[in-house]
Amino acid sequence: MPELATVRTQAEFGNVDRNLVLISAADRGATIMALLIGGVIVLNTMLLSFFERTREFGVLRALGWSRRRLFSLVVGEALLISLIGAGAGVLLSFIATAVLQRLSSLRGILHPAYTAGIFGRALLIAAGVALLGALYPASRAALLSPQDAIRRE
Repeated sequence: MPELATVRTQAEFGNVDRNLVLISAADRGATIMALLIGGVIVLNTMLLSFFERTREFGVLRALGWSRRRLFSLVVGEALLISLIGAGAGVLLSFIATAVLQRLSSLRGILHPAYTAGIFGRALLIAAGVALLGALYPASRAALLSPQDAIRRE
C-alpha cells in the first residue's frame, strides 16, 4: 500500500504528511504578505505625516536643524509607531491563541511556545519594516529646503 508510511519521530511526520507541507507554505506566504502590507502601511503613514508637516520641517530647518537630525526624527517616529503596533500585535496574538486553545476541535493540538527569541524576532521585524517604510519620507524631509517648505500650504 503506497499511501502508508512508517513514522518513527515527530520530525519525520512533516516529511510524510503533505498537508503539513502545504500549511507551512501557506504560513510562509501569509507572513510575506503581512510584511509587505505592513511596509506599505508604514510608508503611507509616514508620507501622509510628511505632507501634513512640510511647513513644520521647513521651520525646523530654518531654525538650524541639520538634515541628519530631521531624518532621525522621521525615522524615530516610524520606529515608535511600529514598535507600539508590534506590542499591540503580540497582545492580540496572546488573546487569539487563548481563544483558539479553548475550541474543542483544537484542544490538545495547539501548543504555543513563547520564547524570548520569538519576541526578539518580532521586534526586529517591526523595526526593519519601520526603517524601510520611513526611508523615503525621511529623506524627502531631510532634503527639503526651508524656503520651499515654508512657502507650501
